[in-house]
Amino acid sequence: MAEAVAEAIHFELKHVQAVSWAELNVLSQTRKTMQPEGMDELVRAIEAVDTHGQARNELFHPIMVNSLDREATEKYVADLNLCHGTDHDVDQLRQGDDGRYKIIIAGHRRHAAIGRLIEKQGADPTLSTIPSSVDENLEFRDALRKQIDENTHQSLSVTEVARAIQATYRYGIATGSYASIPDCVRDLPFGDEKVRNALKFCELPVTLQEWVENGHLPYGSAVALQPMMAGMRNRYAHVPEDEREKIMLEYLIATGLSIINHRWSASNVRSHVNEILESWRKESDLTLFMMDELKIARAVRQERTRELFAGGINRLRKFFDLEVGKDLPLEQQEALREELENFAAKLGGAAAALSGAESPMAFNFAN
Repeated sequence: MAEAVAEAIHFELKHVQAVSWAELNVLSQTRKTMQPEGMDELVRAIEAVDTHGQARNELFHPIMVNSLDREATEKYVADLNLCHGTDHDVDQLRQGDDGRYKIIIAGHRRHAAIGRLIEKQGADPTLSTIPSSVDENLEFRDALRKQIDENTHQSLSVTEVARAIQATYRYGIATGSYASIPDCVRDLPFGDEKVRNALKFCELPVTLQEWVENGHLPYGSAVALQPMMAGMRNRYAHVPEDEREKIMLEYLIATGLSIINHRWSASNVRSHVNEILESWRKESDLTLFMMDELKIARAVRQERTRELFAGGINRLRKFFDLEVGKDLPLEQQEALREELENFAAKLGGAAAALSGAESPMAFNFAN
């Protein structure tokens, strides 16, 4: 029996053409941040000089561009605004010499880097071009999928991926394309668990999301807090919304501080959350002290910050990185300042150096 012969498959770039830099339109997209250091490196890589000292201005990967007529552009921009909550206006977009609107799908960093080089080298932006993989009249939903795929190759941060997933899901629900999370999973290059965790993460308060972005709180541990937040919404459903949000934030921050202080893994957090939810179920009929919950939550939060003090100088630094103290009542700030001074005195020279006028603690307690 003859052996089967494997066929070759070929990967290629299609529809690559030189597009005028000045004709390209930059709208909202899944990547929200551009680190200055990374941009500087990208500029240097594109401009790298040859053996004669001349700039090569070489781009290894073309950007992705959608070329649309007026009618398709109006639909595309309306869908993009719906997805990202933006208010882009077609009349404010640049129109090419061919009458079409060219919108960047992916490659925003490369476009920005080339713009810096055009200015640096004194070139004419209307004559300068970028190699681009061009699609014609691509619908926003298809462009969004291409953008997420491309950014997956470019290693978006875990929080940016989460927000891209959330934007895709919300857009699908709003347009009727999705009826449930599995519909979104089928449309993205991610598994069911990753999509569900991303949606849970995006439900967390902005404060906790920022702690994850800044490297203080592990992503998985933060995601594990979401059931606790959902339970809180039910537990305090009778409390006015503003008060309820304050209570939830205080308790969630206190738990986040415990995660940092005790270095809890996601499994530890899930166990902790399950214990809390079970205790709430047993106390579901007890509402006598509910109106004091905010005061209790703030006391718990303060106790968690004190745990950081007890952990030594490294955890003390984390406390200041999080700037937990600056939004506490003044009397609590005074109490913490006094405790800090006593603590610093015991630690000697290393801690004393931190208490200078330029130290993080001086900044936090002064605000």
